[in-house]
Amino acid sequence: MKISKTKQIKHYGENQFTHEIVVDTEKKYVLRVHKCFYHNFFREHDAGELTVIFYGLDNIWGYLLKPGNPHGVHFERPAMLSTGQPACSFEFEKLNTNY
Repeated sequence: MKISKTKQIKHYGENQFTHEIVVDTEKKYVLRVHKCFYHNFFREHDAGELTVIFYGLDNIWGYLLKPGNPHGVHFERPAMLSTGQPACSFEFEKLNTNY
């Protein structure tokens, strides 16, 4: 959660991405990205299908955050710009307070 918070502006800036933090508690963090450089780039170059593949890379690390793994964090991505949603949603929930 800490990485996601600092990464938003430091690495992505505010011109190519716009986002809002919907929930920010000790146990849960929800970030919604409304404007995404990657989504816009692929769409502007008639390669929207590549956005779905590109966003799929998040599933690699997201899979490691599935319940039952020892890290104590659950991750979901219930909405994505590439599937026609108004925003990409990144949802983290701390299941184990030992981390």
